[in-house]
Amino acid sequence: MKLTNKEYASLEEIAVEARKIDTNKVANEILDWLIVNVEQFIDNQVKMFKIDLIIDGESNPPMPEARKLNDLYRHIPEDEDMINAKDVFRANGTINMKKMNTKSLNQAAKIRNCLNEITQECFEKIQIQEEKLNKLYERMIYYYEMIGFHKGSPLLREINGAVNVTKFEYEAFSMDVQVKSPTYKIQRENGTVDTIESGAKSYTIDEGFTVWVEIAFAPKITSTSLF
Repeated sequence: MKLTNKEYASLEEIAVEARKIDTNKVANEILDWLIVNVEQFIDNQVKMFKIDLIIDGESNPPMPEARKLNDLYRHIPEDEDMINAKDVFRANGTINMKKMNTKSLNQAAKIRNCLNEITQECFEKIQIQEEKLNKLYERMIYYYEMIGFHKGSPLLREINGAVNVTKFEYEAFSMDVQVKSPTYKIQRENGTVDTIESGAKSYTIDEGFTVWVEIAFAPKITSTSLF
């Protein structure tokens, strides 16, 4: 089911609205969201992240232009919605190609391609936002610099690196995901060890945008004189 904040009357209207998308705004909104929400996806045991973006009225920070593009994708009718099964399928199970609504199917395919091209342009503009990419790196790298604590203060190692958005695309399908909670072992005062296992959680990721972020770094090497 496609849930959005605006209904479009026809494929033609979707095509018209698509041409109004400001790809610069979308690129900046995506990077702003990543910068603010680092804690939602960071894990210092990995360097590559696939992030499923939920773009709605509750996004923080708001992403109004990205949401417009998201809504346009969601309002393209499914192929089966443009086909009258009673007319298309014969009694023997074969398909009557003459009664396929090929005009609408072709138009929908062209609009998908148009939106994909707009999304690709957004991706290319994300990659040239050097200032915001540097800010994203600064937010992320802290979690790799920290190696422990001493007297309540974090111990940080010096490292150099960069962050890159390697992919930004719309996945036009939902996905069922199961997340297994970690198993904990707790040692009691009497020496016994209890194992606490949490159940797995299942949820569905609706169709929408995904962004891939990769961070690369190495320890900072300080040059020393031989004399």
